[in-house]
Amino acid sequence: MWGSYGYLKGNDGCLALQSFTGNHGVDMFPKQYVAATSLSAFFDVVHGALAHGYLPAVKPPSLLVGAGCRRAKLGLVSGHAYSVLDAASLVSGAKLLQLRNPWGDGEWMGPYSDHDASTARWMETAGMSLLGRKIAKEDGKFWMPVKDFAECFGDCYFVGTNRYVANTTMDFHEEFGTCGPCRGCVGGTVDYWCCLQGPRLTCAPERRGTLTMMRDAGLQLDKAGWSVSRYHEAGGFAGGTWNRVGWADNILAPRKDDDDGDEGGSPPAPDEDAVIELAPP
Repeated sequence: MWGSYGYLKGNDGCLALQSFTGNHGVDMFPKQYVAATSLSAFFDVVHGALAHGYLPAVKPPSLLVGAGCRRAKLGLVSGHAYSVLDAASLVSGAKLLQLRNPWGDGEWMGPYSDHDASTARWMETAGMSLLGRKIAKEDGKFWMPVKDFAECFGDCYFVGTNRYVANTTMDFHEEFGTCGPCRGCVGGTVDYWCCLQGPRLTCAPERRGTLTMMRDAGLQLDKAGWSVSRYHEAGGFAGGTWNRVGWADNILAPRKDDDDGDEGGSPPAPDEDAVIELAPP
């Protein structure tokens, strides 16, 4: 793409993910969304978007999640794109997000990081319910409190992908502590074999619009702080209006229990647009 990754100077991370998947994106602006709802509500959306806490009868989302940093603080790089990998709610009440710097280094150095002595053993006290483990060398991955995330990151974007057998994951049920993985194994096995999720996803991968997945993940559609981004409406990018994918036009599928069949919409996006740097200086 334009020669190589090294030639990229910067652009919109959400647009890049839409170009790869063909689906539309949903931009969340943490500061505005938290002001309209609460910090806990924002965390619940991200937590749900990463396929946590779903019952077997509910289809979990399959989303790519990224974030653009707007404030350089404690190791974070301003104007830089990060991927959001995981979310965890600890018994102590702390709510954490796991991010990765695509450079492979340059990590958050605040609370719950590898460099914070006061919370250095939090993974040990959390037990086996977390997917990650403390590593001895810097690899670009780090955990940070959701409060600091909302302060430092100007936008958090989500783009839906096909859900098929290769990217099906198991919910570790962090809320149950050390019993979480056992519950996840039993529930995942029942769902995969008894409920025929594995064969079904192998033969017929799911295609759902990003906003539909976000609504199912807990996004409050009547609140400010989010917007829909469609790459085929961005003139000159990703083929412009000529590069149209069928499922990108189906912005919001109606719920089965919706009487009016409203396809929904979104409030206008905030005026500020973060410029995301993709390549290291």
